[in-house]
Amino acid sequence: MNNPSDNIILDDNLQLGPLELAKRFIERLNEIDVVLAEKVVALTKEGFVLCLIGGGARSFLKDNKLPEDLDFEVRNNAWKDQSKRESNEKCELLLEKALSKFNQQSERQSFGVIKLDWPSLSKDGQKIWNLEFSLPRKESYDSGKVVFGHSDFESKIDVTLSYSESFSRRDLTINAFGVEFIDNHGNLLANVIDPFNGIQDFKQRTLREINDSFFLDPVRFLRLIRFEISQNYKIDQALRNKFGKFNLEKLTDFYFQKEWIRSGCAGFPFQFFSITNQYGIKIHAKFESVRNLEVWRTIKDHNNFGVIKSNSSSEIGCWLAFTCVSNAKLTREEMILIDHFLKNPENSFYQFEQIKRHEWLLMKMAKKDKSLLNEKEALLPVFKNLQRNPNLIAIASNLFNEWSVIKNAFQELQLMWKNIDFPSLNSREKSTIDMDKFSLALEKYLDQKHK
Repeated sequence: MNNPSDNIILDDNLQLGPLELAKRFIERLNEIDVVLAEKVVALTKEGFVLCLIGGGARSFLKDNKLPEDLDFEVRNNAWKDQSKRESNEKCELLLEKALSKFNQQSERQSFGVIKLDWPSLSKDGQKIWNLEFSLPRKESYDSGKVVFGHSDFESKIDVTLSYSESFSRRDLTINAFGVEFIDNHGNLLANVIDPFNGIQDFKQRTLREINDSFFLDPVRFLRLIRFEISQNYKIDQALRNKFGKFNLEKLTDFYFQKEWIRSGCAGFPFQFFSITNQYGIKIHAKFESVRNLEVWRTIKDHNNFGVIKSNSSSEIGCWLAFTCVSNAKLTREEMILIDHFLKNPENSFYQFEQIKRHEWLLMKMAKKDKSLLNEKEALLPVFKNLQRNPNLIAIASNLFNEWSVIKNAFQELQLMWKNIDFPSLNSREKSTIDMDKFSLALEKYLDQKHK
C-alpha cells in the first residue's frame, strides 16, 4: 500500500519553479563532484538540452538523490533548423565533440548513445558514476513476425522528435518521464516532462505499459517481475489482463539471470513460473524443462535468502541456483551448491569475494601468461582458497563465458604448483595442499558441466 508521506519530497519538487528545481539538481551534482556539475552546466550553455530520464529522474524527484547511473536524452534547439538526415549525422558528431570536453574516456555505442564514466571521491572512497547521453530515437517492429527477441526491432535516430514521440519507445510510464535542463540567457532552468502521466503512476507504485509494443520484448516481462517483487510496485490490472499477448519463446537465460540478479530476490523464478503458468504464456523449451522444479519454492521460502539488496551475496546465490536452468536439468552437485549457499550465505559471500579477487590471475593462467612467474606471492592465496573448497570451482567457472577457459586455467595452476618455489612455504605446508586431488575434482565437475 502506498503511503502518501512517501511522496512529500516528490510533491515539494514538483511545486518548485524551473530555476529552483535546477538549483537543487546542481546541488546534488556538486555533492558528486563540483567539476562534473560545471561540465554539465557548460554543456547547456553550448545550446544542448539535457533530459534526465529513467531511474535518475525518479530518484532525484522523489528523494533529492542521484544514483550512480545517470541517463540523459539530449537535444539542441538549433538542430531543428536542419534537414533530418543532415541533422542526425551532425548531431552525433556535435554531441561527441562536446562530451570530449569532460576529459574522460567515452564510448560511442549504437543508437546514438555515448557512455562516459566519471570517477569521484566520496566518504566511502572512489566511486564511478556512469553517465549515458543518447539522442532521441524511435523503434519499429516487423509486422510480419510473431515471436520477438530482445533486440528484434529497428531503431532510428531522429533529433526532431518531441518528448512524447521519443518516450513512446520506452516500456513503462514510470520510465517515461524526465527532468529537462535548458539554459535561458545564462540561467539553468529545469522542467518536468511527463507525456504519459508517469509521475502519477510512480506516486501510486503502479506499473502500466505505454503501448502494445511493450508485449513484443520478452525482457520487459522480466522487468515487470523485478519491479513488483523487489521495489513494491503493483501491476495494473488492465496490463495483467493483456499478459496473453506475451510470447517468451525467444527469451534467453542470459537476460533471465541478469534480471534475477538485479532483483536481489530469491523468489524471482518462482514468480516467473507462477505467472507464465497462470496466463498460459509460451516460454523457451529450456525454461519449460525446469518449470516444475521444487527448488524454486525452496529458494523462495528459505529464511537465509529472502528479499535482500542487490550485492555480491545475492549474486552468488543467483549464480549457483541458476545453474539448473543453464544446464536444463538439476544435478545433485548443483543442489548441494544451492543448499550450501542457503545455509551459509555469509561464508559463501566471503568465498565469492575471494574468487572475484583472483579472477585476473585465473585469466592469466588460462592464457599461460609467463609474467605469472613474477607473481609468486599473489598466486599463493589462489592455491589456498581454491583448494580448500572444491565447490568454489562452480563459482569460478561462472566468471567465464567458456567452460574451457577455467579448465585451462586450473590445468596451468596445477602445473605451476608443482614447479614454482614459494619462499614463504616450507615443504610440509606445500604438501598439505593436494593439487592432484583438487584437479581431479575440477575435471569431474567440468566434464559434467560440459555435457
